[in-house]
Parts: sequence; structure tokens; C-alpha cells
Amino acid sequence: MALRELSSLPEDVEEVGESLEEPTDLEGSILDELSKSKLTPSDLADRLDKKAPSIVRALSSMFKKGWVTRVGQGRRAYYSITQKGEAARRLQAGQLTSK
Repeated sequence: MALRELSSLPEDVEEVGESLEEPTDLEGSILDELSKSKLTPSDLADRLDKKAPSIVRALSSMFKKGWVTRVGQGRRAYYSITQKGEAARRLQAGQLTSK
């Protein structure tokens, strides 16, 4: 996973730092889905045709990076994308430039 320094972070994300880690393919796919609506890990597994444990592991990592937030617990936990997660999604999509 590469870290890039960004020259054009959105104003609301600038305070998170000057570098942002680029998402893996799975993380990017999850961020894309979460940019549309809040979802459970099961919803994400179904939409992405992946096994639930791999989705849960990725979400855990993304939560630690500040890319997603979680509301609820267990099967009723819903995840949504944060501003920092949106910046990471845009970085992967090539919508942000690196220095």
C-alpha cells in the first residue's frame, strides 16, 4: 500500500495530514459502495461477491485508518464513508493529484 503526499486535498480533509494511503482494490470497492449508502458487512459481501470475513477484515483496517465509521454492533452494524475515506476513494480513482 502506497502513501502519497497530496497537493489537492479537499478543504474538509486537509487537517487529517499531508499524506494519505492509497486503498487496496477491495478497500476501494468498499469505499465506492459506501459512497452510495450505509451498508452492513453482509450487504457489502453480497454486492461485491466476496466472503464476509474478508469484508470484515477490510472494514476493521479501514476503521483504524479513519476511512469508515460504524453505527451499531454485530449483524446490525452499519458502515459509512468518512471525509478521509472519500479522499482515499478519490485518490484511487485518480481524482486527487500526488506531489
